[in-house]
Amino acid sequence: MNQMRRNLLKGGIVGCGRVAIVSHIPVLQALKDVEIVAVCDQDETTAIETIRRFGIASAYGALSHMLKSEELDFVDICSRIGVAHKFQSCLSI
Repeated sequence: MNQMRRNLLKGGIVGCGRVAIVSHIPVLQALKDVEIVAVCDQDETTAIETIRRFGIASAYGALSHMLKSEELDFVDICSRIGVAHKFQSCLSI
């Protein structure tokens, strides 16, 4: 079991709107090698509702807080087209 845990990709979701809750989160949770460990939304109440609905560990109201607090292998940006570029500075490697 521990070997399986080490091979999991840990991900975070940015944006907890319809695209995230109807498509991205359910599909990612169905993958055996992926674990969604955190979500963030500018409306922190929406983020909290999302973690309760899907059994995800952590909710954040700001991407910068999520990135500082979590060890993530990937981030899935589920925001409207034209908004995702705003996250570029937080995600730059």
